[in-house]
Amino acid sequence: MKKWIRLLTLDLLKALPIILFYGLARLLPVTLSSNLFGKLAQWLGPFLSVHKLGQKNLSLIFPEKPCEEREKILKGVWENLGRIAGEFPHVPFIAKHRVTVEGQDVLEKALSANQPALFMAGHFGNWELPHYVIIGKDKEIALISRPPNNPWVKKLFDIVRAHPLVPIFFKSSEGSRQIMKHLQNKGRLGVLFDQRLSDGTPLTFFNHPALTALGPAKLAKKYEALMIPVEVKRLKNKVQFQVTFHPPVKTDGSAEDIMTTFNHHLEQWILKNPSQWLWLHKRWKGI
Repeated sequence: MKKWIRLLTLDLLKALPIILFYGLARLLPVTLSSNLFGKLAQWLGPFLSVHKLGQKNLSLIFPEKPCEEREKILKGVWENLGRIAGEFPHVPFIAKHRVTVEGQDVLEKALSANQPALFMAGHFGNWELPHYVIIGKDKEIALISRPPNNPWVKKLFDIVRAHPLVPIFFKSSEGSRQIMKHLQNKGRLGVLFDQRLSDGTPLTFFNHPALTALGPAKLAKKYEALMIPVEVKRLKNKVQFQVTFHPPVKTDGSAEDIMTTFNHHLEQWILKNPSQWLWLHKRWKGI
């Protein structure tokens, strides 16, 4: 009984703002929604405690930059994050009409190859886009997800992300078994590789140790899968994107070497567009 009371009261109250914001974003035209939520996040973000974490991260990685320049980067980070929220209900439309794809030959080879593939992206640009590019070609790609703690928010995400070509594997022992079976059957998997894991391995990222998951590299080696870096860049007119499929990373080295290579890829993307990466999480050891 207590579980049901919590579900219908506290959980619902916590989820209600997210549901309402999603409904508003869906009702608005895509450009207006992106602009509105970008401005809102840009205003609200600096008042949140996580803003200080972003300041610490930027001070660690760019100590030579003036404080004003680092704050300008963070302002752009908040704008990009807000835009992603405003664009969330419109991602299928954006992928179809507002995306330029680079590395088409790499993508086509990966989709036609008789082997599994891991499409490796970071929290960069709008990271919801790459799998829509692939299903736009009528090809299946599975995603790994950490389900929200709030059951109402989880239900919303389940409905929004439901697609016959996109199986979702949740982070759990059962999810791990599903992933292995999927790759064994030569399936494709979308991976966000730049998340900090408490049991990760400290690998170099911007010359500092960052706890990095070795799982993707180990899976690629075990199932002889392609590992393709995927860069998503927001263009200057804000609701246009370039998705680049870079040539596959060699997997004949150790898992540590492979994931260090991906960290270096991400470094290059960030250096070109620092405001488009999510600086608001504990990426480096000791922060």
